[in-house]
Amino acid sequence: MYDRYDAMLFIEGTVDHPVAHYEAPSINQSYLPRVLESEIQSIAEEKRIEQSGISEEVIENIAQPITFSLEASDDNARSEAELDQARFFVYILLFVIYFTVLFLGNMIASEVATEKSSRVMELLITSTSPAQQMFGKILGVGLVGLTQYSIIFLVALVTFGMGMDGSLPQVSGNVGQAEQEMIQEASFSLELFMLAFVYFVLGYFLYATLAAMLGSLVTRIEDVGLAVGPMNMLVILALLISMFSLGNPSATITTVTSYIPFFYANDYVFTGWYGRSVLI
Repeated sequence: MYDRYDAMLFIEGTVDHPVAHYEAPSINQSYLPRVLESEIQSIAEEKRIEQSGISEEVIENIAQPITFSLEASDDNARSEAELDQARFFVYILLFVIYFTVLFLGNMIASEVATEKSSRVMELLITSTSPAQQMFGKILGVGLVGLTQYSIIFLVALVTFGMGMDGSLPQVSGNVGQAEQEMIQEASFSLELFMLAFVYFVLGYFLYATLAAMLGSLVTRIEDVGLAVGPMNMLVILALLISMFSLGNPSATITTVTSYIPFFYANDYVFTGWYGRSVLI
């Protein structure tokens, strides 16, 4: 039977109490059953309303949504649109830092361990200090990553900035109120972007320094994964705390972790203050 059908749905009972039975070779796919259940529930509700004789006007009045608005009492508080934009930047920043630390941090640790296992270190140690070697490695790998991100950003900027006909969008000389609001939003985005870039650089240097230190503790490249394991767990923990703090930046866990250097980040995008956040 299942050679012809992927799944079968049986509906029995009455409109007041319908009974649906979903049968398939495997029920590990939960999306389709949930969609079918929702559709059957909607159809049953429509049939019950028709049988009750209630007019469509009454139903529309009952289902009329309420008007709900948000307003902050603080004069320096940001609007809901600005907060949504700030959350978007923080969300992107979190994942950029997360993948950067995992990728470039492991690269730095591997490079340090590789130099220790070769005769290159014997030549370098006589001409430069260990601190200069460490920061040189961090800056070198960091510039490589920054170059990659710059290329990706420029390509995305040009792609989304181009029109459908391949030309850049034209800006009219008469700037009205709507255009002025767009300019204000653009400046706000630039402020957030610059702030995100600063904290991205600070977060990179913090974790890159830790990765270089962990890489110097091993002498074989095979042991790098074990050495940077605690740092990777720290980054994952910071990411989880960050995702929770996005929905509730005033939570106790956000306040407590704000005093830990590895979880210190910027809550400015939500409140206008310089202080705490996570993953930087």
